[in-house]
Amino acid sequence: MKITGNKHKIFRNLDIRIVSLVLAVTLWLYASTERYYKLTFHCPVEVRNIPPGYSLARCLPPVICDIEARGKDLVAFQFKNPAVVIDAENRQIKKFKVKLTPDHLVLPFRLKARAVQFLDQEMEINLDRQTEKAVNILLDLVGDPADGLVLSDSIRYEPASALLKGPARQLEMLDAVYSAPIRVDGFSVGTLVRSALMLPDSCLFAVSPGSIDVFLRFEKSGERVFKNIPLSVINRSRDYLVSFAPGTIDLVVSGPRNVLEVAKQSDLKIVLDLKDLPPGKHQLQATIELPDKLVLIAASPRDFEVNIR
Repeated sequence: MKITGNKHKIFRNLDIRIVSLVLAVTLWLYASTERYYKLTFHCPVEVRNIPPGYSLARCLPPVICDIEARGKDLVAFQFKNPAVVIDAENRQIKKFKVKLTPDHLVLPFRLKARAVQFLDQEMEINLDRQTEKAVNILLDLVGDPADGLVLSDSIRYEPASALLKGPARQLEMLDAVYSAPIRVDGFSVGTLVRSALMLPDSCLFAVSPGSIDVFLRFEKSGERVFKNIPLSVINRSRDYLVSFAPGTIDLVVSGPRNVLEVAKQSDLKIVLDLKDLPPGKHQLQATIELPDKLVLIAASPRDFEVNIR
């Protein structure tokens, strides 16, 4: 009976106790988040009002700054970073420097900071003439289709080229853009896929259109045996005699049937590299280079005995 009485005392006014605890925690949180704290942020940089016909010459790294603000505001900054905004209006030169001040810092949700200090007090902005040109589109195909199938050479995509816009100097070095990775794992029938185009640097370039339609096609793969393919030797010294055995190799390769049918023995490159080998007997593995679309299944032999004397 005594134990039961103690339990009754413990649970007496339980609802009031819970409410009191919640209020205490709420007051503690409020008091804590109203205090001022200092945290370091890596703030992205945005350049606005770039003069017509110009663009950034290179992407700008984040700016490191210490921000002192109320705790609840610093918590909000974790969801959306403060940003440094630089106004390039009326700038008629390609390179200029900006002395960073708290006015350059834009805080999210219209919050305020008591103090702002930048690690680097000055930032250099480089502009370049903006141009555009047509570039080819290359597909980034990832994975393998269903067993017994390979990607067909008749894959097509529309459009086949895109208009890339960006800083002139960097644009000169670009001739193509890639699609986003297109996975073909397990595919067995023709499929239409829409893929985005990947930008070299999203902060510098724009591409039109932003995506392409890819018509994937598959065909049955085949195998073919190539026998008695001669080997070639590279990096041999003229001061020594070289012999190796055996003198030929047999290969089994697979790939699209139309590629296998036209492949010639001379298209297969089998090489023994003697670079930096001293006189004597050596066991070397041949390097095998196959035409595009063909895959090596087996090689016999793969290792060769080379005698340098």
